[in-house]
Amino acid sequence: MTRYFLSSRLRNPSFWMLLAGLSALSGWLLLIQVEQFIGAQARVAVASDTFGVTPMVLAPYLSNLKLLVLLALPLLLGPLLASNTHAHPLWLGSRLSSGALAGGILLYVWAIAALWVAVLMAGAAALGLGTTLDLQLAMSAWLGVGFLLLFFAQLHALIVCHARSSASALLASLSVNLSFVLIDLSASASGLALDHLSVLNPLAHYASFLQGRPTVAGLVLLFGSALSSYLLLQRRIERMRQGR
Repeated sequence: MTRYFLSSRLRNPSFWMLLAGLSALSGWLLLIQVEQFIGAQARVAVASDTFGVTPMVLAPYLSNLKLLVLLALPLLLGPLLASNTHAHPLWLGSRLSSGALAGGILLYVWAIAALWVAVLMAGAAALGLGTTLDLQLAMSAWLGVGFLLLFFAQLHALIVCHARSSASALLASLSVNLSFVLIDLSASASGLALDHLSVLNPLAHYASFLQGRPTVAGLVLLFGSALSSYLLLQRRIERMRQGR
């Protein structure tokens, strides 16, 4: 199932055009951050890790990238997954169990998310050619990117399988992603700690990853959401096979 999804998606020229466009846009955002750092070099020329390339370029770049990730991820995943979920007879007529189908869907969205992480890492790796990176902070930041993409990829898979059409799935997924952003911005602007709620907010954990402080709660949230997504997808597929 995963191989079927991936082969169909990767053979689609529009997917590669979209990925190339997103790579160019993310590269432009990185260039802006580099230019700001170069302009501030005279002011931050103090020998301190606080003013290194990693905290002043890479971390802010990845922080600014989250909105692009949340808006573009449904576009990368949505068309193929939605069209096959709602129209292709493979779903209801397959001999695979509902659990195998649910696992195939999750592996597909994770593979696409991992591909985008690799593309983003390749673009930002140029920073290490002319300067020294804080490897610990850089690895924590990239783990945060992977965490963010995997979480919202599996959330999108859930939304798609419950939507009635590709358009409604895309709209619902974008709305949910933007809601997370607005909640995160509102909490930051109001200065509310909301510790009991921030545990459930992936963007709050993402910020911790970018600061070099990955949290156990973030990893628990990721694996817990993966298990929940699998069980909910399995149940949804069973209901689809029953005609509901």
